[in-house]
Amino acid sequence: MSPLWIGILVFAVTLLVLATGLPIAFGLGAVALLFMVGGFKLEVQPYADRTLTVP
Repeated sequence: MSPLWIGILVFAVTLLVLATGLPIAFGLGAVALLFMVGGFKLEVQPYADRTLTVP
C-alpha cells in the first residue's frame, strides 16, 4: 500500500469515528487497536529495495 492510500484510509476512518460521536480518545484508540490486532498489514516499501536497471 502506498503512503498516499494509507493516509487516505486513516483520514476516512478518523472521519467515521468522529461522525459516530464517540469520545475522540476512545474512538481513535479503538481504531489503533483494530489496526494492531486486526491483522491489517500496512507496509511501505523503502526506495532502497527498488533497483534501477540501465540498458
